[in-house]
Amino acid sequence: MIKLRIGLALAVALFSAASAVAVNNGDVPINTPASARRMIEDLNRTYGEAYKGGKTFLAKLAVIEGKLKANKNDSAAAEALTRLIREASLANPLLDGDKILVIRRTREANRSLNSHTSATIKRTGWDNEISELSNLRGEVKVRTVYRHTNKSVMKHMMLHFDGKRIMFSGAGANGSWAVLDVGTDGEGLRELTPDDQKDVQWFDACYLPEEGYIVACSTAGMQGLPCENGGKPMVNLYRVDTRTKQVRQLTFEQDSDWHPRVHHNGRVLYLRWEYTDTPHYYSRYLFQMYPDGTGQIEHWGSGSYFPTAYVWARPIPGDPSKIIGIVSGHHAKSETGRLLILDPALNGARSISTPTPFPPSRPAACRRSPAGDATWSATSTTARAAGRSTPSARPSRCRRSISSCPCAASGRAVSGRSAWSTFSTTWPRCTPTRSTASSSPVYGRRSCR
Repeated sequence: MIKLRIGLALAVALFSAASAVAVNNGDVPINTPASARRMIEDLNRTYGEAYKGGKTFLAKLAVIEGKLKANKNDSAAAEALTRLIREASLANPLLDGDKILVIRRTREANRSLNSHTSATIKRTGWDNEISELSNLRGEVKVRTVYRHTNKSVMKHMMLHFDGKRIMFSGAGANGSWAVLDVGTDGEGLRELTPDDQKDVQWFDACYLPEEGYIVACSTAGMQGLPCENGGKPMVNLYRVDTRTKQVRQLTFEQDSDWHPRVHHNGRVLYLRWEYTDTPHYYSRYLFQMYPDGTGQIEHWGSGSYFPTAYVWARPIPGDPSKIIGIVSGHHAKSETGRLLILDPALNGARSISTPTPFPPSRPAACRRSPAGDATWSATSTTARAAGRSTPSARPSRCRRSISSCPCAASGRAVSGRSAWSTFSTTWPRCTPTRSTASSSPVYGRRSCR
């Protein structure tokens, strides 16, 4: 089965060799021989022989570049450069799967400002659909996968981990924003979020690895933007059981949290905005948390005024730390800007570059030595000296503590086993217990260990 991939941007170049392959805002040279050379050389370095035609592309580029240096108004050479950029970019091995999912629309459906939410977008009257593009390196073929009813808007598309279902935001059964999904064959539409309150909007969600659960943005908190006298709804993040429609609020900001996405390490990335201090329009940082809402901590950006907004950030497949997103402004044209790759690991970000399981295992400093005696790990400051007849004191951060377990703190049933106390970004291990009548995890009953 050929894998489907989601296109992050409009693939204009796919449809016409004469079409522009990027949008120029006037201050950055684009689609030049120099930029084409950087692209081709990068693909050569990254993929080697798998990037077919790489050396040939550079030879063709050298000829075109010579003609443009001789006459910058050589239209034939300019057209040849456009065709070469298209051919060289589409030779990227990542496109060997030859299928991409996109949302096609006749006009933009963006929120009114980057500081607003999708609640400002009208929900009906749109000509849009989920489409499958194939034969990417030839005459592109387009297949309609799904068109939502009543000309509903369609946004925030995401492919399920198994490649069999597509999630998106659109008008739900009650006419409000909802999170829905449909099979890749266009059948089996499901509404994943609650529809019992018409004044509550749901959108911009991501699947969680735990089957049946998603994290979604919602206006359920009924909060408004302070600088507009509360006139524009803000959103926080909620964990939703798509089968029972039970929800749990995960974030509690005064303003909005946007764009949840699961990182390779199992944590959820999201863009957090807290309306604080004079430069409040710069206080939008990329955050991370565990899927149950614990461990909320900055991922990148708290030490920088740039970028003002980093929207639609998501991890890059095959790389443990790099993320890609769109750099935009506060009052700028919303949801648009420049694609930017960030690597928080280059700045020594804590444990970002190393994928870790959720929940994490016992801290290394709390493990016994490989020798099998009573020595605590050498990473502890109280490690037992070699040859001592009695073990050293257990490090304080390795002591058992019932009170530190979030299951106990929330009043849920505790099996009597205690949790490793929290320190740094390591959190207690809580695992779902199962009821005798069902094999599904029971949210209200958890054991801490």
